Amino acid sequence: MRVNAKKKDNRNIVRKIASKVKHRIVSFYDPVADLRPLWLFNAGNLFSGNPKWLFVYINKYRKDIKAVWLCDDDETVDFINRLGYEAHNYHSEMAYAYEPKAKVFVVENVKEAFPVRLNPDAVILNLFHGIGCKAIERKVSCGFFMYENIAKKYIRHNTRFKNNQLFLVTSPLMEKHFKEQ
Repeated sequence: MRVNAKKKDNRNIVRKIASKVKHRIVSFYDPVADLRPLWLFNAGNLFSGNPKWLFVYINKYRKDIKAVWLCDDDETVDFINRLGYEAHNYHSEMAYAYEPKAKVFVVENVKEAFPVRLNPDAVILNLFHGIGCKAIERKVSCGFFMYENIAKKYIRHNTRFKNNQLFLVTSPLMEKHFKEQ
């Protein structure tokens, strides 16, 4: 009897250890297993602009949100990681794991391209830093290719822009200005 009880205890210990190891493996392969809302950030291949400052703020003061920076430049990724924040190259396994789970994608302009795996329901938070004297998008008049690229972008991503994009304005006056654009 005593031997069977000891074997049972050993099996329970092994099960507990296996459960913990399994959780760690799941957490490694499922980087958002902590269930916090995932916000992805990008400002081209730089760590700059309004997305940078919101990224830093969220990492410092909003521990209830997981903030991750994505870009194509490995030097920028390394720089952000050295600052103690999480950053990945768009073509990394971690980026591929994060993109479909993102709730918010923070950018600094109306993107021409989005990560292929990005959650189609993710809110696009556009923190464009423009001021009233800048013409943006459809008001730009500098050549055929500019018009063609803008048209392609809006055809390709029309549903996403219409249904998921939020645009930062600093006052009712600027809101009126940008609506006219």
